Amino acid sequence: PAAVPAADEPEQALVRYGSLLVGTEDVGAARDSFVATVLTMGGRITSETVVTEDGGGPGIEPSLADSVAASRDVGMSYPYPWYPTGPGIWLSVQVPVDQYDRAVEAARDTGEVVQMQQSSYDVGAQISDVDARIAALEASLARLTALMDQAEEIRDVIELEQAISQRQSELDSLRARQRDLANQTAMSQISLTLMSPQDARQSVDPMPQKSWWESFLEGLEQFWSWLGSALLIVSPLLLATAAIWWVRRRRRRGANAA
Repeated sequence: PAAVPAADEPEQALVRYGSLLVGTEDVGAARDSFVATVLTMGGRITSETVVTEDGGGPGIEPSLADSVAASRDVGMSYPYPWYPTGPGIWLSVQVPVDQYDRAVEAARDTGEVVQMQQSSYDVGAQISDVDARIAALEASLARLTALMDQAEEIRDVIELEQAISQRQSELDSLRARQRDLANQTAMSQISLTLMSPQDARQSVDPMPQKSWWESFLEGLEQFWSWLGSALLIVSPLLLATAAIWWVRRRRRRGANAA
């Protein structure tokens, strides 16, 4: 018979995230194709940055920064999307979690995948913990409200109002976190950077591979540069030594002549 999980074992709930750097000859067409696919999946565009030839490098969009900050609240480390300098399009989208693999494949189909990162994180235990704390607070609020109806002393009423206010604040915070966790497990995030193939490859490996001859010449140049620097340091010492030797030699000759 199949193994039955323990009653207190939390159900698995995965948060999935992916980021891709893709090189393509037609950045605009690749962007339109990917966005159309995401929309047909029931997804949405959460941020988009377009950089032209003279536009410089983009920064993190506010919505993406909020998503990264939210991920830290649940203990997950998202791989950051690429933000190299140069023209291109930076997209951040959300798709239903059951469409994540299809969306990643659509991102791969936009061109040459230069670099790709994916991660997943199970927040099932955190969801169970939040749900249990919400249930406990709701029960506590119900008891305090019942006591409030029976309270006769003003002091008791004030203390109960303070306790109710405190628990209500905690409950609102937990419900907000519950909604956030539900959104993260329902919608997966994908960041796609579209650039020309040359710019995309250079942003990952800015130092092109050199031939052995180029490496030899570069090493030789560095050697002569090091030798010149060494001579600049040693030359004054050599000149001083030579001057002392010459003075002593003249003195010895003078002594011998006398």
